[in-house]
Amino acid sequence: MKMKFTIVLPVILILASCSNQQKEAEPQEEVAPKNQSTIYTPDSGYTTGTTLNNKKTGWWKSFNQHGQPVAEELYDTTEHVLRERLVTNAEINSERMIAVSGELVVTYHPNGRIASYGYYKADSIDANRTLTGDSRQFDKNGTLRLYSNFNEKTGLISETEYDYKGQLLEERFYTYVNPSTRKNTGIWKKYKDGKLVETIKQ
Repeated sequence: MKMKFTIVLPVILILASCSNQQKEAEPQEEVAPKNQSTIYTPDSGYTTGTTLNNKKTGWWKSFNQHGQPVAEELYDTTEHVLRERLVTNAEINSERMIAVSGELVVTYHPNGRIASYGYYKADSIDANRTLTGDSRQFDKNGTLRLYSNFNEKTGLISETEYDYKGQLLEERFYTYVNPSTRKNTGIWKKYKDGKLVETIKQ
């Protein structure tokens, strides 16, 4: 048994040594270093974050001239914004996430719970933003209070309202007869204790 041990052990050591040499010989992929950067803007504050190949990447944070946080932006490696957050008193009060079908905008209650979220058309800007698809509004306890559905051409086409317990209150369906003036007609349904009690034609 001792002879077998003394013969096998050197073989194992030689194989292990060869394996290590092969690993050391494998070419290592070069990774470009990330650099910490800070950009100062006169009278408005500064932004700080990391750069890769001289482009913003990852989370960048913006501060006002008093050093208080006001915004956060997430960049991909091509310096395109993927997410944007607005900050008040160190708390996030809204968030914008870029998606294929448009921009997903999320707002928050002071307690940190989501207040609303919905998609906006990719080509709509600031005050003229146009909602498209689904939109939801929540109370500060996290209960869904309003669910809306939008058509980007005609506008609001349906919405469902709930009470603070999450029970169904109303369903409103819109049919636009003149999209240019947003004159609408449709059917409204009212509920009590979750049961349909009235149907109204507009």
